[in-house]
Parts: sequence; C-alpha cells; structure tokens
Amino acid sequence: MTKITIPLRLALSLSVLLLSTLIAVRGQQPAELPPGAVDVRIYLVASEATAGSSIPAELRDISEAIRKTYGRTVRFGIAADFIARAAAGSIVEGRGFIETNESAPVASLDWRIGKVDAKGVGSASPRYILQASRFSLRMPMSLAKPGAEGDAPYAYDVASFASSRSELRAGVPSVLGSFTLARPKREYFIVAVVSPVD
Repeated sequence: MTKITIPLRLALSLSVLLLSTLIAVRGQQPAELPPGAVDVRIYLVASEATAGSSIPAELRDISEAIRKTYGRTVRFGIAADFIARAAAGSIVEGRGFIETNESAPVASLDWRIGKVDAKGVGSASPRYILQASRFSLRMPMSLAKPGAEGDAPYAYDVASFASSRSELRAGVPSVLGSFTLARPKREYFIVAVVSPVD
C-alpha cells in the first residue's frame, strides 16, 4: 500500500505545481499605463561644453534664449540627459552620472519631482505641473596646483536648487533652473521636456 501511495502523492504534487505555474504565467499580462502617463526628459545643458555634445534640434530655440539672457557668445552643449517615465500624480526621482573626462571622477545629478500633475489630458494643449522639484549637481574639481604632475586629489563642488511649481506644455522644452560652478567656471542649466506616453 505504501508503494502505491508514494507515487500517487508524487503525481498529485506535480499536478498541483504544474497547475499553479500555468495560472501564474497566464496572470502575467503586460501592465497597461494609466491615463496621463508621461516621459520626463532632463537635459543638463552646459556652457563651454566639450566637443561632440551639440544641442539637439528640439533644444535650439531654448539654447538661443539662454544665450540672449546671459548676453554671451559662449558655446552651449549637452553635458548629459536622462529620461524617466511616470504616471500622472506620481513622484519622479533619479540619479544620473556624468563622465567629464577619462581621468576625472564622475559627476552626478540627483533630481526629485514631488508630483507630476496632468491638466487637459486629451485636449489639444495638455499642460503638466511639476510640484516641488529639487536638483543637485555634484561636480569633481581638481585640487592640483598649476604645473603639478601625477595623480591629483579631487574635491567636489556641489550646487543645488529647488522650485515649488513649474508648468510645462507637452513637448516644449523649459528651463527649470541653473547652477554656477567655480572651477572650472561654468554654468549648467536644467532643461525639462514632458511628453505624454502614447
């Protein structure tokens, strides 16, 4: 009797395991995004940016506006760009790393947008409200004396800003704020583009 019971229990256990696996696989459907889901693209635009980081077509107008506002003829470029997807009403946050050159430590940009509210979704001109945004840039700077050879120690220059409310139109780049760092002397601008997810 025990010889029959053991294979029967084994067969029943395998059947239950197979059935639960099939139910779990069938239940894994791709998640649908809720209405009002958006892509938030963050550009870090830098003055005197290195070659090969030219301004993309969608940011040309805003880079000209930055140039006119600052009254300078300096060249602007993209130091880094990041993208995050979020549902309307959710928090967007992240950290991105920026390689300034091969020998220096990497810089980092931390951001947090307290909430993304969508207004007029489905209309011809939806708007997006970014509540309580905070950005922090951590940039390495060499402590080497002029003409020094060998590995130089590094410190970090940290700059941050926060805004309580920013209103953006879909697909239209907007400057959220800026940083000025001392060494090397350079301005950085946070430009955001919010686009609805189709």
